[in-house]
This record gives sequence, C-alpha cells and structure tokens, in this order.
Amino acid sequence: MTEIKSTLDLVMEKLKDLKVTEEEKRQFKQQEERERAQRLFHRFFEGEARDWGSLKEEVAKLSEAAKEELLRMISEGLPLEDGLSERYTKGLEVLFGEEVRKGVQQLLEAYQKRRDDRIVQFKKELREALARRGIKGTAVDPNPKLHPRWREGMEELQQEFRAELLDLLKGA
Repeated sequence: MTEIKSTLDLVMEKLKDLKVTEEEKRQFKQQEERERAQRLFHRFFEGEARDWGSLKEEVAKLSEAAKEELLRMISEGLPLEDGLSERYTKGLEVLFGEEVRKGVQQLLEAYQKRRDDRIVQFKKELREALARRGIKGTAVDPNPKLHPRWREGMEELQQEFRAELLDLLKGA
C-alpha cells in the first residue's frame, strides 16, 4: 500500500528544490523596509505615538527606498481640506524643521486658494449654462460639485499639489 501524505508533506516535497534568488531577496528586503516606513507613518502621523524624538532616529535607520515611501505617504496622506493637523505639524517639524513645515503650510494655503478659485469658476460656468436655459436670478446658487468636470478638475489640482509637496519634502 502507498503511504498517504498530508498536504504539508506534499507542499514541502515540491518546495525542497526551490531557491530564492538574490534579486528576490533584495525585493523582499525592500518590501520589508517599505512596510516599516508605512508603520512609522501610521504610528506617528495617524496613530497615537507621542515619542517624537524617536521618529527622527527611526527614520535615520530606514533605507533610501523606505524613506521615499515615507515621503510619499506623508504627501498623499496630508488632509487637504482641513489644513495641517497638530500631528502633521509636529511630524514635519521633527523630520524637516520649522522652515519646511512653513513651506508645506504655504503650499497648502496656495492649494486651497487655487481650489477656491476653481470653485468660483465652476459656479460661473454653471450660472451661465443655467442662464442659457432661462434659469437666472440672485437665488440661483449652483453646486459646483455637480459640474461634469468637477471631479476631474479637483483630482488634477490635488495631484499637482501632492507632486509639489513631494518635491519640497525630497529637497529638505
């Protein structure tokens, strides 16, 4: 009679001759470093971590790829509508200094102004479209979020801001 093997035994038999290449090891290491950067980001910028002194020390230990991942997460995670939160303010000051934090604040204010200008423009376009249909008056207050190009325009504006922010952080 033949021996009945467990699933684990079968898997182990098939895997015994597999070897991990140096490239795969490097990729595993990079992925591990990126995940470490993500944990740092979540712990300090979104979580409850209060030991801000250790943030700079831990970031110094990260590889270049992990540092880039952290910068990307900071730029993508920054809340655009509410301004800099206390956690972002503190984190940016610890990592980059007050000058960069002020630069981020100015960049955010410029984004919010461009967003507000775009809202005014969309409202104007909607009023004109409604006026062509005979709907006009002081009570007409169109919602720009209903404009067909609203989402596209806001996504474009956000991408521009996040790219500028990432450039600012990389240059720091």
